[in-house]
Amino acid sequence: MFNILVVDDSQAVRESLKKTLFELDEVSDIYLASCAKDAYHIIENKPIDIVLMDYYMPEINGLEASRKIYSQKRIPIILVTSADKEIVLKIFNSMENYCIDYLLKSDDLDSPEFKNTLKEKILMIKGLNKKVQNAFINKDILIPDKIQKHENISQGDNVNIFVISAGGPKILKHLLMLIEPALSPIILVQHIESNIFEYFYNFLQNNSSKSIKQVYNNQPFTNTNQIFVLNPDYITTLKLNSHIYFSTTLGKSIYSPPADPIIKAAAEIFKEKLNLFVFTGMAHDAVEGAKYVKLYGGKIYCQHPDEAFISTMIKKVDETVGCDDFFYLNSILEYII
Repeated sequence: MFNILVVDDSQAVRESLKKTLFELDEVSDIYLASCAKDAYHIIENKPIDIVLMDYYMPEINGLEASRKIYSQKRIPIILVTSADKEIVLKIFNSMENYCIDYLLKSDDLDSPEFKNTLKEKILMIKGLNKKVQNAFINKDILIPDKIQKHENISQGDNVNIFVISAGGPKILKHLLMLIEPALSPIILVQHIESNIFEYFYNFLQNNSSKSIKQVYNNQPFTNTNQIFVLNPDYITTLKLNSHIYFSTTLGKSIYSPPADPIIKAAAEIFKEKLNLFVFTGMAHDAVEGAKYVKLYGGKIYCQHPDEAFISTMIKKVDETVGCDDFFYLNSILEYII
């Protein structure tokens, strides 16, 4: 059981979110605040486990409030806001640091899609590894010098799929550094809201010397030193005709972009040459795809649960099909080779 604090200057929004959250059996108490100052007071006097934070509020906005709350209390925070382009970059930056996730506020808070997504994001907090979260915020997790000095390594024809969900923006800068020497291609599936994707894509380009390619329909797949990034507005697979190419169709799910379709297709094409890497995140995406990886002889490597921000997805894959090995970020290059 856990307690939730909802911070929003609209009473209608607060009451609507409260009603939805009380549909969860795991929720004990819900506290409401109309502004940052009220939120600070509640947090000082009540046992709060999760905060839902709006951005647009009087005097102190949601990002400033989140920064203060997290720096003092280390409480996981989900931003729930109707964000415009002016603050989307700030939201993405917050996910690198003090917010665990972001949810775009729907025009209809009672819509099944919004309610189900909100519930999923709340439930995934149950798997949050606060020790790891604190370590990253405090810069206790460092990249060894030997990784940064590593020469480029000649790869075979292996193909790697990275599946990352909640907590991903907090590790990606470190991860990109660690995989810099690797030459085999990577297909990156990062669950992310559509209106943040542009900034996420720019973030990848700014933090890697690799060629970063946003996947589009009929784009050829090349076995070169590239990172192919899936767009959350599309369901993406691979097809084999005279050559291998990406196929995309418009479509979204709770976890977007979905990982299972691309994993299944890649497993059928690349067979034992495919490496699936499962990182921090929510269940149950990647589980069905992992079954195909096993079926066709590929390998499944899972981030160690002790290191992952949220180990739900990792544990679900391991329970269902079994991880071939568990890795820590600093050793990931050994598995890509």
